[in-house]
Amino acid sequence: MASGEETARGLGVRVERLRMLGMTAAALMAALVTAFHGVIAFVGLIAPHMARRLAGEEHGLLIPYTAVLGSLLLLTADTLGRVLAGSGSLPVGVVTSFLGAPMFLYLLVRGYNNEACGGRHLFLYKSDPVLADVTFSLEKGQVLCVLGKNGAGKSTLLKCLNRILVPAGGTVRLDGNSLADMPRKNVAKQMGYVPQRHGESRLTVFQTVLMGRRPHMKWAMTDKDHDIAEQIIDRLGLNRLAMRPVASLSGGEQQKVIIARALAQSPRMLLLDEPTSSLDLKNQLEVMGLVRQVVDTQGLSAIVAIHDLNTAVRFGDSFLFLQNHCIQAVTGRNNIDAGIIRQVYGVRVASR
Repeated sequence: MASGEETARGLGVRVERLRMLGMTAAALMAALVTAFHGVIAFVGLIAPHMARRLAGEEHGLLIPYTAVLGSLLLLTADTLGRVLAGSGSLPVGVVTSFLGAPMFLYLLVRGYNNEACGGRHLFLYKSDPVLADVTFSLEKGQVLCVLGKNGAGKSTLLKCLNRILVPAGGTVRLDGNSLADMPRKNVAKQMGYVPQRHGESRLTVFQTVLMGRRPHMKWAMTDKDHDIAEQIIDRLGLNRLAMRPVASLSGGEQQKVIIARALAQSPRMLLLDEPTSSLDLKNQLEVMGLVRQVVDTQGLSAIVAIHDLNTAVRFGDSFLFLQNHCIQAVTGRNNIDAGIIRQVYGVRVASR
């Protein structure tokens, strides 16, 4: 989980179950803290989350918002306690619990509130369609490049394919088998995922690549897992970097390590979300050349979400163009023309 939810899901981790266990543990700890230290502890747990909903990304407002909301919550609870109790007394903790408990329950379940509906849509975000009417196939040993403007749904498509996101409709099949019927760990054995952002990591290169064996792990990593990680590191020319922290590497080297981790899953298909973003031209060509080499030598398939049309044409076999959350065209290299580019990107180009 330290590497991010996308990475965890891509490696077969049941993130929802872990989150629920974590929230349950947090609820139990909140109950214990409140029992021993009183209502202030409960307010201290709830107020920052309420403030976060109001402050959004403005981190500088979080502390003052928390102080004001916490004070208002206690003042409201005290006032209600005096009014409801009449001539008697009602502990402020009782009222605070009635006010804070619904908020705590909301925080517990809000991760499961993404709406989904049937019909022709493949995926929706907060009831807005992100992908619709998406149908395509890919043969073994091919690289499919997914192209389109920012926000067209390229990353969402990849995440739907390996169930990082759950589609509202449609079916993803690999060799005729529906991935929706597979346990998440089995999906991770079939599809190696390279996320767009993989964050900072204190793990070494070897440890990161070895993490790719997690879908195959039962109780602990075996000698076979270590051997596979070493073979992939050797095959990708990462030996001299094996004991270095991933965070100390250049952008191109880090991307190669993440691809190596995906290969350690022993997948039949690679999903790469903008693997060349933020890389210079030399590293872009090296990373895409590596993807092409792996597909050709190991008999895999690869789906690559990418912005650079020239790089895509150089290394891809087929091309899927997304526009307005739908497929505009699926074509081969020789059939990409000025009309498709103008329609998808809104720019005029000259064809030769």
